Amino acid sequence: MSLAVTAVILLGLLVLVRQNHALYHDQERLAETRQQARLALELMSRELKQIGSDPSGRAFSAGAEQLLVADQDEVGFQADRPQDINGDGDFTDSFDSDGNGVFTGNDEDERGDGVLDDVGESIWYRFDPNERTLARVDAQVLDDSSTPVRQIIAENVSAFRLRYFARDGLEMTPPLMPIERDGVARIEINMTIDSAEPRTAGVGPGDRRFWSTSFEADVVRRVGTL
Repeated sequence: MSLAVTAVILLGLLVLVRQNHALYHDQERLAETRQQARLALELMSRELKQIGSDPSGRAFSAGAEQLLVADQDEVGFQADRPQDINGDGDFTDSFDSDGNGVFTGNDEDERGDGVLDDVGESIWYRFDPNERTLARVDAQVLDDSSTPVRQIIAENVSAFRLRYFARDGLEMTPPLMPIERDGVARIEINMTIDSAEPRTAGVGPGDRRFWSTSFEADVVRRVGTL
């Protein structure tokens, strides 16, 4: 009798250990999913805030577009960003090579050179519903065939949507025309990411339920709004 009781107790302990292990594994995967989403939104939000940045006042003087594409699953934009041209490790200094007091010609100006041809100055973010990925494309980062490299920044994206708002707070309907894109003052990012593997705790055989987590980021356009 005592052996039977012991066996039942041991079996119960084994089931409990397996359930706890499955729960820990699920929580670990959920944390990884959330971290991936946070990093993707942080990068995207930080870059979107720089749309139209032009410290030198020359990059957009000839009419170059600041917001290139504004759709619900894609956004493309430009900004003249600081470049550490003299290699001192920061973006606070500038070097006036010809000593004339202004930054012209071949002067090294870390505030931006007035030309939209550096890494990080022409960026696209695109959601692919078939691949369930969010990708970042930099026009100046090319592969061996001179094609811009597509960098996947989030996988297992089950839903993604960009919303655009004018200065008066009214929502704009994408895709936006060039004259509408000039008036975008705020961009809202909505994204849902699933776990890479189905959850294991509390589900039956053959049940493939995934952890899902949704995130939202609100980006106020700092410069360039007309």
